[in-house]
Amino acid sequence: MNTEIKIIDTTLRDGEQAPGVCFPPEIKVEILKMLFHAGIRDFEIGTPAIGPDEQEAIRRMLALNLDANLSVWCRANIDDLTLAANLGIRQVNLSLPVSDIQLKAIGKDRNWVFAQLKTCLEFASENFDFVTVGAQDASRADKCMLKDYIHFAISLPVVKRIRLADTVGILNPFTVHDLVSKMVEEFPSTEFEFHGHNDLGMATANTLAAIVAGATAVSCTVNGLGERSGNAPLEEVIMALEYSWSTTLSIEKPKLQYVCDLIASLSKRKTPLSKPFSGEMCFTHESGIHTRSLLVDPLAYQPFHPEEIGREMKFIFGKHSGSAAIKAFLSQQKLFYTDRMIEILIGDLKNSIRFSSSGYSEECILELYHQKFSRCVNSESLFCSDSDCIVLN
Repeated sequence: MNTEIKIIDTTLRDGEQAPGVCFPPEIKVEILKMLFHAGIRDFEIGTPAIGPDEQEAIRRMLALNLDANLSVWCRANIDDLTLAANLGIRQVNLSLPVSDIQLKAIGKDRNWVFAQLKTCLEFASENFDFVTVGAQDASRADKCMLKDYIHFAISLPVVKRIRLADTVGILNPFTVHDLVSKMVEEFPSTEFEFHGHNDLGMATANTLAAIVAGATAVSCTVNGLGERSGNAPLEEVIMALEYSWSTTLSIEKPKLQYVCDLIASLSKRKTPLSKPFSGEMCFTHESGIHTRSLLVDPLAYQPFHPEEIGREMKFIFGKHSGSAAIKAFLSQQKLFYTDRMIEILIGDLKNSIRFSSSGYSEECILELYHQKFSRCVNSESLFCSDSDCIVLN
């Protein structure tokens, strides 16, 4: 596996292609700045052919003069490339379909692909410093066609990278590894990028498999934002590399967490509660068996400390709760309790939870505690004879 991996954020291009999502120029600028300050250094920032607002956003982002690689996406035609060149862009991603199913859908054939690629690369050689040639729908392409396409593309020095796109998310980690490793073996001097979609829920795993197979770059979006089921989530790929493959990236995770929340708000797409990294409840626990161990060591039932990404471990109380979590919470609140009081709380809790599917928060436990015990605690008339009774000052 490569030790230096380029994580390319394409939230501002492919992420924005999610139905109903539109980021105005000033918002795009702010998103770019926040991702840059979080540690991302490679970006795909838009598609010039979309129109004047998109072009204005690209101009503003270029004007920031960030120490980062900013590229735009272009269809394989001279008009798109001319727009990019006129904006002052030095890096472009030029994309062509390579599968028969997609070529048939637009009424083209393989000969057209090579003719179009030749014309575009001749123009690109005169106008850009860095070209990534995208193999759209590479996952469903005939492998001989794909190899011919790559061989043709890399014949010109301006082509620095080949993007292998799993355009409809049809691959799995095993087939990704097979595809990427074979292309890396066939073209050992070529840099490969993997671009995975999440239609079957495997984009994060597929992206990691591509890296293991030899891809040196991967493109992702914040929260997996994108068309249909979205793309590989940037934050999940980063955490998977660090905690599942021991590859540390220079990313400030609390800042990335903030961007995840912002993108969810701006895109009006609520983050699933249990989504890895950014889900509201991904560090929330109820099970008594789990919470008892978590109070001893937070890594007992978590892959990393929540504080690393600016979060905190939380407990909710419900059907599966045990005494340890409730005792810990009451102690934290400096509240008087005995084992008998805990038994009563748990009994009431489990009886009530039959009518709720959301569990009880810490605030609910406080309310229940005061309803049940405020008079007894104040008078210390009922429970203070217990040998295990404690009062915290």
